[in-house]
Amino acid sequence: MSIDVSCLGCSKAYSVPDERAGQRFKCKACGTVVSVPADEWGFDSGNAAFGSNATEFSDPHNPYAAPLASGTGAHRIGRAEALSKTKFCAIFLFVITGFSVVHHLFVGISTLVAVVADPAAMNGPQGDAQMVQVVAGLAAGTIGIVMDVLVILGAYSLMNLKKYSMAMTGAIIACIPCCGPCLVLGIPFGIWALVLLNSPEIKPHFEG
Repeated sequence: MSIDVSCLGCSKAYSVPDERAGQRFKCKACGTVVSVPADEWGFDSGNAAFGSNATEFSDPHNPYAAPLASGTGAHRIGRAEALSKTKFCAIFLFVITGFSVVHHLFVGISTLVAVVADPAAMNGPQGDAQMVQVVAGLAAGTIGIVMDVLVILGAYSLMNLKKYSMAMTGAIIACIPCCGPCLVLGIPFGIWALVLLNSPEIKPHFEG
C-alpha cells in the first residue's frame, strides 16, 4: 500500500510507502518540504517523527532522507526561489566579464597589428625590449581571458545552480583585483556571489 501526496510548491505527485506516514520529505522538483498525511494511529502530519520545524535533511538529493535536526526553526526555500536569488548576481558577473573579455581582445589585437604594421621597430636598438613587452602583453591578455572564462562559467553555474565548485571558483577569481574582470569592478559582484554560495538556503540546491 502507499499514500498519495502532492507538493504544494509545484503540484508534483508522489506515491509514498505507508511506513512514511506522519513524516516529511523534500520535493525532488522544487525542494519544498512535503508532509505525508498521518496514518490510522493519528500521528500528526510530519511532527510525530521529526518535529514541526524539521527542515534540514541529511541528503539533499534523497527526498526520503531523515532530517539532520529537529526544532531548529531553519527556513528552507524552494529551488525556484533560490534561482531567483542568484539570477541577478550572475547577470552582473556576465556583463562585467564580457567587458573584460572585449578589453583583453582589443589590447591583444592592437599589439599584433602594431607589430605587423611596423616590423622594422623590432629590429632596431630597442627591438629586444619591445619584443619582451609584446610577449608579456600577449601573455597577460591570454591569462586574463582564461580567468574571464572561468568567471563566466562560474556565473553560469551560479545562475542555474549547477556545479558548486565552479561557481565558487568564479566568485573567488572575481574578488582578486589582478585576475578578476575589469580589475576591481568585479570585486563587489564576486563578494555578492560568495555570500549567496555560503547561504544555507541556497547551497543545498546546487546539483553538484
